[in-house]
Amino acid sequence: KAIEDFISQKSLNLLTKLNIEISFLNISPDLWDRDDSYLKSQEIFQNLRVVNDTAKRGVKLVQDFNGLLNVDEEKKQFLLHCVEDHRKQYPDCKKAALKRKFD
Repeated sequence: KAIEDFISQKSLNLLTKLNIEISFLNISPDLWDRDDSYLKSQEIFQNLRVVNDTAKRGVKLVQDFNGLLNVDEEKKQFLLHCVEDHRKQYPDCKKAALKRKFD
């Protein structure tokens, strides 16, 4: 199979955004471990940090509201669930999202 069967335009866009030279894609994968552009791209990817945006937003939510509105833990949990549900229903402030009916 050709490399085009394994790589999409999104993959190429990611490589471009990371300023990765893609010349190694034009040679056999058997030769990649000796190719400078591949070795550099491998190093870049190995040093990327993984970020869980959902978890970060949840932690930020708790930090912002913890102790401000209510000290009753049960009510606080209820409030957090309401905010979480609202964020799922309306993930952004775009008109299309705001026009949707809330379940």
